[in-house]
Amino acid sequence: MIRKTHKAKGKAYVYYNCGNNKRTHQCSPHSFSEAKLADIVFHAIHDQIEVVLHLDKVLCFIDSLPQRDRRVFSYEAQMTRLEEEIQRYKSWSWASMRTSWRASSTRRSTPTSGRTTGG
Repeated sequence: MIRKTHKAKGKAYVYYNCGNNKRTHQCSPHSFSEAKLADIVFHAIHDQIEVVLHLDKVLCFIDSLPQRDRRVFSYEAQMTRLEEEIQRYKSWSWASMRTSWRASSTRRSTPTSGRTTGG
């Protein structure tokens, strides 16, 4: 951004222009006032502070929970891990069963040596 000052009727107006447009002409010419930039920066900083304050409230809430309730969070995480493990074993067992079945069906389809069925 390039800072430009424009005077009109004895008053100075400060604007920021896109420097990329001037150098490369890859975007449309656009600019905004210094007051708008200050407002954007203020709100960005404000939002970041609010995130930190909100995080602090959440951590305080967790600290205020009785130990029994803290264990619930741990159990939920364990349940999630176990459910993922179950899914992994299920997918593994189906694949191994198919492989085992194919191998046994191949053995059944080969002729037996010297055996004849009665008749």
